[in-house]
Amino acid sequence: MAGSFGVKKRAEYNVINDIPAARKFFAECPSPIVLTPFEIGKQVVYPGRSIAEDFGWAEHHPMVEAYKAYHEMPYDRPTWDVIATYYVLPHEPSSLTLSIPGRITVDEQELHLLYARQGGTAPLHHRFRPAGGHNSRLFPACAARTAAALHAIV
Repeated sequence: MAGSFGVKKRAEYNVINDIPAARKFFAECPSPIVLTPFEIGKQVVYPGRSIAEDFGWAEHHPMVEAYKAYHEMPYDRPTWDVIATYYVLPHEPSSLTLSIPGRITVDEQELHLLYARQGGTAPLHHRFRPAGGHNSRLFPACAARTAAALHAIV
């Protein structure tokens, strides 16, 4: 999870806190990367009801304990962390798709995904984006569908 690609650019937490490390990682990573942008995670919320009710099989489930430590329960939480797992776990198609491939650069304030299909030897990278769209805005029904899909696989 990294980057802010919406109309309002944000100095995204995972990039801005160590710009030299982010720059090095994106320049030297030997494999393709799929980013989960800030805007997508903010729109797709994980239900607090699930955190409170679905993990009773473990006395101290780490996800439940993390939610409790962060804020008073119950609360729905943006899926900045959870949605990053969505790409690697088996799932039904949702409202998210991959961008065209590109190269990632980091300047002094933010991360950029430059869409380039050729040149260089580094792997090309993608970001999640709304299916059928070119920006980071999901329709409410699409966000709800994606949240339900995440809930089903968690």
